[in-house]
Amino acid sequence: MFFTVLFVLSSLIADPEYSVYDCGQFVSGSTVNLFGNNVNVREAPSIDAKIVQTLPIGYPAEIISKSETMYTLNDYTTHWYNVSFEYEGEISTGYIWGGLLSIVSYPLGSDSSELFLFCISRFDEETGFRGKGRVAKNGKVLSETDFEIIGGMDFGASNYGHSISGFLLDHAGFADLENVILLSFIYEACGFTNGGIALLWTGKELIYGVKGTSVSEAGEFHHYYDIYFPDQIEGSPDYLILVEMTDEYIDDNYQRVETHVWLYYWDGKTLEQVYE
Repeated sequence: MFFTVLFVLSSLIADPEYSVYDCGQFVSGSTVNLFGNNVNVREAPSIDAKIVQTLPIGYPAEIISKSETMYTLNDYTTHWYNVSFEYEGEISTGYIWGGLLSIVSYPLGSDSSELFLFCISRFDEETGFRGKGRVAKNGKVLSETDFEIIGGMDFGASNYGHSISGFLLDHAGFADLENVILLSFIYEACGFTNGGIALLWTGKELIYGVKGTSVSEAGEFHHYYDIYFPDQIEGSPDYLILVEMTDEYIDDNYQRVETHVWLYYWDGKTLEQVYE
């Protein structure tokens, strides 16, 4: 069974607990985990404000509201958030900068003791926004990977406006792999680039997999993608296929004008492109 436009569907069927980031901001009332380690929670939305508490990576907090105050780090600009959290049996509140909060979080491994975390890490004028994935356990980072994410350059600014969600798979047919994590990047308007990224967790290392993109202009063209994992490709263990297609509106109908196919092989350590 093939996943058609997999990442678009994943944004609809992902656990709502992990769909906490809408149109470039965290949703009030949602529970998030800290992406940063030893994060300072402050009395006010400022790096000069008094520290209320210092919390470890992965620690849960609830979004109360978004502050209109913004802060820029590594050329990435986003809001501060008023959050509540429980510490040593007491509920406290304070402010955390949004770049230190995980946008997508998932427990991993057979005993769910490891935690996948994702955030937007920086902005580069040439390549656009970059994200970082981490796997943490007991307050320590086990592995991390940095990669270019989808969207944002359309705005020509260092703040981000796409919605981001995630979906967790098991090994998806890959040998020596525990989980596949899918990240979906959506902006619901014509002409904006959407798409998804697959990350691979071996149990020891978090690895960047593949990226598929989609964009459309009503009455002109559709560009979209399919991803096929090993357990969806009969007789082809450890192979992944990425297909990107473009349809143009010709003579009152959409007609296929371009198809690209990429074949990848998983050797247990890396996902290598073997055919285009």
